[in-house]
Formats: sequence, structure tokens, C-alpha cells
Amino acid sequence: GEAATVSASNATPPPALVGAYGAISGQVETLRMRGGLPRANAVKYVHEKHGVNTLACVCAIDRATLTALMNYWVPQVRVAGLSELVGNALVMEGEQRQELEDGLRTLL
Repeated sequence: GEAATVSASNATPPPALVGAYGAISGQVETLRMRGGLPRANAVKYVHEKHGVNTLACVCAIDRATLTALMNYWVPQVRVAGLSELVGNALVMEGEQRQELEDGLRTLL
């Protein structure tokens, strides 16, 4: 089949961050998002072809970076940490858990 792609040419850049950087921060943010386009295309492809809806990261830096990218390019896919998934799966004896809507306790 044909690979799904996201186009950077018609993407609307995110609003500029408020602060000392002003309009420059919006340009930097746009560059960051465009730099992540190859990763976004890969995630969009597996989302559409295989129904993937969660991206698990081992590294906290990757999680922070990929969360912003997925929110921008492929908002249907959420990002979670591997240790978060394991921690949520563990149930200690006598533990009382509340049901969560998204199923993850620390989902960004």
C-alpha cells in the first residue's frame, strides 16, 4: 500500500511562546516540529496501517520531545514512558486503585 505522510509545507506553526524570545521562539518551534517530520511520518504510518495509538519511550528526554511532536503532527497517538507502563501494570497486594479514563497515571 501507499505510505501515509504528513506535509510540512502546509502545516500551521504553533503559536509563539510568550517571553523573552518573542516571535523568534515561534520560528524555532516551527523548525523543531519540521525536524521531527520523519519520525511523525513513521508514527502516522503505523497508526494508520496497524492502529497504533500509544508510543512507548525508554528515555524521558525522548518522551518529552516526542510528546510535543505527536501532539503537533499525529494527535491520535499518545506518548508514554516504559517505566510508567510497567508501574501502572503492577498492583500491590491490598492496593486500592481508582479507574482512570485514559488508563495511564502520568500521561502528558
